[in-house]
Amino acid sequence: MMRLILESDDGSQIDLHEDGCVLLDGYFPETTNQDEHVTETIEVRINGAYSVVQAKLRNINRMLVYASENTIGPFGVWLRFAINDTDDLWRSRVFGGQIDYDAKMAYYLKRSQLKIGLILERDGFWEGPEAQIPLTNGNGTNNTAGLNVYNCNDGSGTSPNKRNNYVEIAAASVGGDLPAPVRLEMTNQYVSASNMNQVFIGLNVNSTPDLFNHMIEAESASYGGTDTTNSNYSGGKYRTFTWVPSYQELIATWLLDTTFLNRANKRFFKIIAGFTSAITEGIRLQCKIKYPGGTGLTTVLSSREIVTTTYRHQEIGELQIPPWLLSSGDLYPLDLNLYAKKTGGGSIAIDYLQITPVDGYRVLTSLGYGAADGVRLVDDGITDQLWTDGWTTPGKTGHYTPVGTHLKLKPNKTQRIYFLVDGILGDIAIVRYMSVKAFYRPRRMGL
Repeated sequence: MMRLILESDDGSQIDLHEDGCVLLDGYFPETTNQDEHVTETIEVRINGAYSVVQAKLRNINRMLVYASENTIGPFGVWLRFAINDTDDLWRSRVFGGQIDYDAKMAYYLKRSQLKIGLILERDGFWEGPEAQIPLTNGNGTNNTAGLNVYNCNDGSGTSPNKRNNYVEIAAASVGGDLPAPVRLEMTNQYVSASNMNQVFIGLNVNSTPDLFNHMIEAESASYGGTDTTNSNYSGGKYRTFTWVPSYQELIATWLLDTTFLNRANKRFFKIIAGFTSAITEGIRLQCKIKYPGGTGLTTVLSSREIVTTTYRHQEIGELQIPPWLLSSGDLYPLDLNLYAKKTGGGSIAIDYLQITPVDGYRVLTSLGYGAADGVRLVDDGITDQLWTDGWTTPGKTGHYTPVGTHLKLKPNKTQRIYFLVDGILGDIAIVRYMSVKAFYRPRRMGL
């Protein structure tokens, strides 16, 4: 038997097909674009004495008012629906509505019943029950206990302390037929006075996630700079780039080979640099892609010029890679060039560049005292909330601010989520790590 229930966040329910209610002509969910609301009318007959019918109407109206006052977050009203007794109930948030009374109201009430049209405005999609997503990297396969994620991706070490800065999600782990927001639970496991400050989060769905090389070591540059060996940095080295003139100068080149370009798949990427120390403010940096690879004669794409701050992780450009053609299998290699400009010249030391896909992209920044060791930072796309908990004194805080929208996972797709973290004392230590869990509600358009 079909089930159709109005339910509030406190668990109170109005069953529209039981408890004295009968669906007239069944229920056929309206559909629309997933980002739009649906307005539909559900024909219901309420059976019972006048006092029973009146009480049911009062409860429905109260719930509709509550729905209109709580349209985001964990509070509100949902229409819950299943085609039969054995299927899970899926839900669609209700934003308001009204009761349309039958013209023969007096006639029906004399017969201890009332026909109404329940007009609801709701989301254009349905959400299934919340589920945890198994996560994989070099520190575990299909992990649900909390997967270790480090602050670099040089692959050194062994499980559970292998330095990977991503989690991979198997295609079969995300159901439904629409992209669905994810809740990320990130627990700081780094014992240090330098609590978590900024957290950069990037989602890769469309750029061959299981093969794409998202991290480029500075020392792999084919042009520019001088290497320093130091085990505290990714790959055991970093590279210092120096320039003398006051005008814009090419300081570094990395080759983007055919394999890399094909896997990138003509998508957009944030270029995030990991600097070895707090660099001088006011340096102007710009990324350019040049053709042909290895000689770089012609600029085919440039990012906007950025002005540096003292942060150790900084976005230094956004580029479409490759800047032409889809992955045809025989793309000619290109150069990724980094240019710098500062009066009197200057110097910067880079540990790595993260070529960060922006199929989803989000930066979380603390307003002051960041998440300490053992504290959990929760970025909840399901309820559109961001908080910390796990402090010595129990309780949640809301002192992180987000830039960008919540990540949405695509159904039936292999995907990876990348993480980079700054400490409040300015470090980006490669031994810093978090344990990560992920949850979601599958979404679908109709049945």
